[in-house]
Amino acid sequence: MSKKLWTTGVAAALVVGAVATSALAAPTIDYTEIPLTQAELDANWVVDRAVPSGGYESVSFEGRDDVLEMRVNPDNRSTGSPFFFTEGIQRQTPGAAALRADLYVDPAWVGQDIRAGIWGVGHDELGERTAFPIIEYHQDTTSGDAGWRIWDSSIGDWVPHAGTAGHDWATLEVVLDAENDEFILSVNGVAETLTGVGSATLGEVIFNMFNYGPGTPEYDVHFSNFATGEVVPTPATKDDCKKGGYADFGFKNQGLCVASVVSNR
Repeated sequence: MSKKLWTTGVAAALVVGAVATSALAAPTIDYTEIPLTQAELDANWVVDRAVPSGGYESVSFEGRDDVLEMRVNPDNRSTGSPFFFTEGIQRQTPGAAALRADLYVDPAWVGQDIRAGIWGVGHDELGERTAFPIIEYHQDTTSGDAGWRIWDSSIGDWVPHAGTAGHDWATLEVVLDAENDEFILSVNGVAETLTGVGSATLGEVIFNMFNYGPGTPEYDVHFSNFATGEVVPTPATKDDCKKGGYADFGFKNQGLCVASVVSNR
């Protein structure tokens, strides 16, 4: 397992307890916002495992429009295997290198068992599924545990995430650094890395929650500000900036391009 703690999000190059090096710098990401309107949900999202047992729709919530609301109805849990106790919806994200969304950690969840999160689905060059980089809010009333955790596909188990979990919107981000074969999973700018298991792209995104079954409380899960991202190419050497090459990297002139190479050494 490869696991490093980052302290200022995916743009950082500082690892706690180690000297910062450019080799640890995360890729630069260009995001495309995809508002979670009802038309978007109807056209591009499908059920993953089991349909949200209390339904799902686009709503206005906590001062935001275009919010996905998924509802857990414990009395309507799937009668199939426990695999189907996880409920949610998914969307194809072909060619994506990053996924981002806000999850609302609801004060109404206090005193309840909760599981809700965002799943990325890694694909290799042939399109085969390779990994599930997951960020999940997990609250267990039996153990008293509450906070963030991430799924490490290389060991097939959950590991804790250092992100804080106040009752508010939390920004979750899954970035694939294919060059270094790593996933960078962040919560509110605090990020940790896991092995990419040979992933070349993030082919789908899944929003999910867990149904604990009859006799347990209902709860709602809200997501907003969903976006998919692509890696922005960056110059590796000063020569890459010459002969008009700076424009390929989005710079206005050669000097700015060269400066970026120097600063990333």
